[in-house]
Amino acid sequence: MSFAREKDQIEKQGEAGPVQTEVMTEIFEGPVLRAVLRLSVPMFVSLLLSFLYNATNTLFLSYVDRNSTAIISGITLATPIYNFVAALSNGLRVGISTRVAISIGEKNHGKADVIFNSGLLIAVPVAVVVVGMGYLSCAPVIRLMAGDALEPEAIRAGIEYLYYMLPGFGLFILGQVFMGVLWGEGRTVPLGIAMLISNCVNIILDPIFIFVFHMGPGGAGLATSVSMAFTAVYIIIVFTRRKSGAPVKLKPSGANSRTVLEICRTGLSQVLSMVSVTLSFIILNRVIGSIGQLEMNSWGLCNRLDQFVFIPLYAISSANLVMTGQNYGKKNWNRIREIYRCNTRYALISVLIPALVYMAGAPVFFRLFSEVGQVIAESVLQVRIVTLSFLGIAVETISMNTFMGLDQPLKAFALITFRMFVLSIPLVYISIYVLSLGMAGVFISLCTAHVISGCIAYFWIQRSFHNIILNERRNKPYGLE
Repeated sequence: MSFAREKDQIEKQGEAGPVQTEVMTEIFEGPVLRAVLRLSVPMFVSLLLSFLYNATNTLFLSYVDRNSTAIISGITLATPIYNFVAALSNGLRVGISTRVAISIGEKNHGKADVIFNSGLLIAVPVAVVVVGMGYLSCAPVIRLMAGDALEPEAIRAGIEYLYYMLPGFGLFILGQVFMGVLWGEGRTVPLGIAMLISNCVNIILDPIFIFVFHMGPGGAGLATSVSMAFTAVYIIIVFTRRKSGAPVKLKPSGANSRTVLEICRTGLSQVLSMVSVTLSFIILNRVIGSIGQLEMNSWGLCNRLDQFVFIPLYAISSANLVMTGQNYGKKNWNRIREIYRCNTRYALISVLIPALVYMAGAPVFFRLFSEVGQVIAESVLQVRIVTLSFLGIAVETISMNTFMGLDQPLKAFALITFRMFVLSIPLVYISIYVLSLGMAGVFISLCTAHVISGCIAYFWIQRSFHNIILNERRNKPYGLE
């Protein structure tokens, strides 16, 4: 879809307010940094809230038994399953929000009703399948991912955590239909409030279920499910009370197969990318779980706390996608190259600063989550070896979002797949099973994959700019320099 076209259509209908219009003007001209800040700050706040919840959740679980490595190892096994569900959910939301925005711009208000009901036609069976298959297979799947060195206690913790999260998964998937419509209408404030409600309820209920009711990891999973129920109620209330030029009513017969396919096609690339990452972490968890439970504990802690470094990067990359897409619609190639150059620089700075803080404070951070000396030592070692290589991921992420904005989503998918399945996993296998380097080999392998992937992403995007501009000059000149 052309982001520029979406902008013109929304303005014609009068949905865009003064602030939105000013932002849209800044996307096409003026300082790139100003537009990036306007677009990325809301996303930054949302991501920060999610990180604080994950850190708090991990902290509570670590206090179940300060000398145990089983619980954190167990919930680490369940994390890829959550990421898989998140991939399906986010793809559905992106597909719905995009189609709704286009229909509003076209003043085709009846289309929003079709999109909503078509989205439900996708979400309901997906939610039923995910929850049903989850209860049938959660135990064997956790055991499959556990490797040979994890204790039964760790496996049991992972199963309990996942078991109680499954109802929340269903609500999460269904909620994306309502959130997608609100997002497409430009109603982002209720979505931010919904995330705030979810995280606050989760943080309040976590210690109650974990310690008061002595549910342990299952309590953390149940707190997540209940928080999603609160969020669902809030979203439905906002959804039904909203006033919009694109009325939407629950009407199953209003769905149609063409709209279902449009939603699926729009969200497919994001789903594929996130599923690729999820599958790769399932494989890596299996490999690291075969080394030992201490290693799995430190690996899981790092995976959760590493998100601190990526919060500003993800916010900038979301802004980069919008800016690139709208300028792509205008064939404004010089501006696209300026956006990529500036956002790559901002991304590198935004990763470098928190990375240095993370590396310096690692011994203090990890003592909050464990009193096992070897776990703390392994975690600190991983942070100090791997974290600076996240600069490669910064370049890769901006390049991926640029490809998405240039309507080349398969290239974005190829980049993440290349890093995980061509570089990371083979290098980890070689370092462990051939060179017998243990976790140090894992860290070196990940660093190598991050750096190589970042370099390839940068040169590939430059080559793509060259080819696109060359083709445009040949076919329809736009007065490019």
